[in-house]
Amino acid sequence: MSDDQPDEFTGTAVDTPSGTLQLVEHIHTGITGELYQTDASEPIIVKVFDESIQDEVEGKVRKMVNERPRDPTHDQHNRRSIIWPKEVVEDSSSSTFLGYSMRFADFQSANNALQYSMANLQWEETTQTTRFTTALNLAITVYALHEQGYALGDFHHENILVDDGYITLIECDSFHIPDSESGRSTADASDSENRNPYAGTESSTSQDLSADNDESVTNDTSQFHPRYTVPSDSRETLSDVRMSDRFSLSVHVFQLLMEGHHPYLVEGAEAAIGDWSDMIRNNSFPYTHHERGIQPHEKAPEYSRLPSEIQDLFEQCFSDEGKQNGEARPTPRDWIETLVALLESSEDTAEENTEESDPTADANTGSTEQTWTGIGILNRYFDADGVGDSNRQFNPRKWADMLQNKFSVLNSSPENEDSVDNSSKEELGRNPYEDDE
Repeated sequence: MSDDQPDEFTGTAVDTPSGTLQLVEHIHTGITGELYQTDASEPIIVKVFDESIQDEVEGKVRKMVNERPRDPTHDQHNRRSIIWPKEVVEDSSSSTFLGYSMRFADFQSANNALQYSMANLQWEETTQTTRFTTALNLAITVYALHEQGYALGDFHHENILVDDGYITLIECDSFHIPDSESGRSTADASDSENRNPYAGTESSTSQDLSADNDESVTNDTSQFHPRYTVPSDSRETLSDVRMSDRFSLSVHVFQLLMEGHHPYLVEGAEAAIGDWSDMIRNNSFPYTHHERGIQPHEKAPEYSRLPSEIQDLFEQCFSDEGKQNGEARPTPRDWIETLVALLESSEDTAEENTEESDPTADANTGSTEQTWTGIGILNRYFDADGVGDSNRQFNPRKWADMLQNKFSVLNSSPENEDSVDNSSKEELGRNPYEDDE
């Protein structure tokens, strides 16, 4: 996008199906376009795509507007975990497609996931509960998208905003959505050879936790970032991309729990260095494969202090089998079940779960004001369905089953959300994924 485009659009009017919006202020430069504040009475911003890719992305954006996923945290905490396209935006004079409108996301107050893990989740300054809840919130959001038929693919930390432990996914127009005609994924068609925002010319070293020298890989016009991708992964179908998402999610969870350290950030005489693809492809997971001449970064936290259940999932993903076989990697649901069970049993949770924030408390007490997104969901699901044994002990597997059952009913995304069969919702109890629109 040209440097003068923000001035070109600031102050202009654009059309949406619900009315005209005035672009009053340029607020952010993204990878594929510019973001503008509008004069809408509610917090709405507009993304204007680079002119060179508008024709390529128009069809996908129109499809996304008509097929919005339910947001698993909005009803519980009034926090949006997915900033999804809301309406198509067109030029007022020519009716040319420009981009889309969306709910406002505060790009200034939140950190991206890697920044947050390094600045806000240091072991000496946080509890295990704090770290686990942030990872849980991310797993819940990814689970919600997968269960509703989507995949992320572009799973870079800059597309994950974290604020007080809450997760917000941005740049959602890069997500993969079902192609009803071919059965393949519809990915971001804007990834051309000259679009490479994270490329670096120097080899990555084991000393730089946050180096964005992960040259973008494109496949089927879709962008995948080597820091979060197994080089050999296929990405032709939605199922392929979800397998890749499993690896990406596990890397993000590792970084959130390990102060930003990447699982393949190694050092030693035999360590493979270079770009992220080289390190992931050629290094064994150093925290469990203690080979001569290769070890974890010297500043990494003490991995052995993580619960064995967490270590097992990391080993499952980062072993040679996990790198080669997406089915062997832990799913978002695996992470949810494990993290919830650990939070339920941890001393930190026992100390913090007062009567006001007990995750098994009655849903009508209003006891959902916590960083742990799962608590809000647990309250609604526990009481609406009456699941649990006689002493109301939480069963994470039952909860995951319930969550999956909810999504199986709400999985379809009709063009008009009001047309969803309300009788199905009533059978489920209160629907925590209802939009406020």
